[in-house]
Amino acid sequence: MSDALNRRIRRGLGDLPLPADPGFDAVRSRSRREVNALSYALVLVAVLAAAVLLPRVTGLREVGSDITASPTTLVEAFGGAGLDPRRWSSSTSGIGPSLVVSDDHLTIRIPADAHEDAVAPGLIAGSLVTRCAARGDYDVQVRFALPEWQPNLGVMLVLREAAPASAAIMRGQVPGDVYATTIAPTPNTRTSDRSGGLRLIRSGPTVSSYYLQDGEWARLASAEAPAKDVAFELTLWTDDAARTGQRWRTASTSASVAVALDDFVLSAATLVCS
Repeated sequence: MSDALNRRIRRGLGDLPLPADPGFDAVRSRSRREVNALSYALVLVAVLAAAVLLPRVTGLREVGSDITASPTTLVEAFGGAGLDPRRWSSSTSGIGPSLVVSDDHLTIRIPADAHEDAVAPGLIAGSLVTRCAARGDYDVQVRFALPEWQPNLGVMLVLREAAPASAAIMRGQVPGDVYATTIAPTPNTRTSDRSGGLRLIRSGPTVSSYYLQDGEWARLASAEAPAKDVAFELTLWTDDAARTGQRWRTASTSASVAVALDDFVLSAATLVCS
């Protein structure tokens, strides 16, 4: 996590031997044309076959990893053996949070007995960050479900640019269940959704935040922001009191929280991967 969640919240055939008799000139000329045409056809077939059968030079498909990557797109279904360290870095803060990949999703969980540690006092979180950063325009989105979720625990699920003072879209409690954004001063949108999606889009100088509502993307806010190379972070966190005004561990509210993440897609004008 960068700055403890930013202080709480990157590619010929030669001539064939033919008889030299002048009477064969016309035949030789026609034969050369036919050979050239055949050669072109064979090359074309080979190119088409390579395009179908071989991995794209400009991309990568890893069979069984549920990851597709190219210079402009990263798609993650969060399945298979686990997070690919070439694509993601993961971390936890505090004692207790975990990130677990199952057959078809990633679960970030904060158990009821999670607590702070001395490294990041007040912060209890599970996070993952892309190793590829978007340069220029981008569209990043993720789907979520809330298999363990109770009100008034002061937790936030965040999709954000992994950079200081950056754009973010959140589903959480501040208090009360809401969608919220850091892009511009915008009223929070109350919700009772137990599944949905979070999305950020940069187009030119403008960054916009969206949440999924009834199968459609609803814009929460837009604002101009300086362009920079940005990786993206997914985090489930609570900072205990500083932002929410609530304590994570109290007799009346302590409970486990878990989010299931799936269908992460990052498209950009250019992806710069470490």
